[in-house]
Amino acid sequence: MLAAYARSGDSRAAIHLLQRMVLEGDTPDEISFLNVLSGVTHRGLVDQGLLHFQSMRSDFRLEPKVEHYTCVLNLLSCCASREDLEVLIDTMPCLPGSFSWRSLLSACQSFQTGDQAAARLLEMDSNNAATLVMLSNMLKLPA
Repeated sequence: MLAAYARSGDSRAAIHLLQRMVLEGDTPDEISFLNVLSGVTHRGLVDQGLLHFQSMRSDFRLEPKVEHYTCVLNLLSCCASREDLEVLIDTMPCLPGSFSWRSLLSACQSFQTGDQAAARLLEMDSNNAATLVMLSNMLKLPA
């Protein structure tokens, strides 16, 4: 149900269901949190996303995986500085994958500010169409 709510854009229902699960004695797992984080990311609910990301560790002793960090990077890409995003990606306890670097790249306004993300993406996933389109679009932007 959490996944259905998150995918349909009803992140508030996903949050409510997670809270109800906990109240009824069910312990959410990494997938539960990934669904909630994905839902709040699509809706731009930064505070809710950060709250649930922190709750994974503090309340449920779950270590976020690269997918959780990627959701947070996506969530913060609209409001955090590029430097803050770089700090997050550089301090992740897991190796960032191409989706993480693509999230950072999408937050950059020009190729000059996205050079690290672009270089990492090209190393990891040089044939990915989304990566190549993003880089092409960034090269068209005035610096």
